[in-house]
Amino acid sequence: MDLPVQLVVAYSVFSLFLFYQKLHLKNFQGDSAIFRVSLSIYVLISTLYGFGFLVYWGVVVSWSNSGVLFLIALATQIVWFLIEGKLGLRNYYWMLSTLGLVMIPVLGYVMWLHIP
Repeated sequence: MDLPVQLVVAYSVFSLFLFYQKLHLKNFQGDSAIFRVSLSIYVLISTLYGFGFLVYWGVVVSWSNSGVLFLIALATQIVWFLIEGKLGLRNYYWMLSTLGLVMIPVLGYVMWLHIP
């Protein structure tokens, strides 16, 4: 079974937003302990969902497709980081993290739709 393009795009962007949320959590300097705990829980659930999706896809569809999906997402991140560096966006990770609060559930749903 070939990987659907929508799934590849959704998983790649999902992993990118998740990276920015982890970075935001690592560099968090806000005063709101509630937001920090909420972000921590959100990142944990999102990480488990992304990992669980790869495992489920591997069991149900194929492990090679699951590995390819992971590698494409990793390559997408590497290319994006090069673009990010050229555009000088490194200090705006918190904006992408905040956008990820909305986009991760949407992308997770798109991924869910592709489960056989």
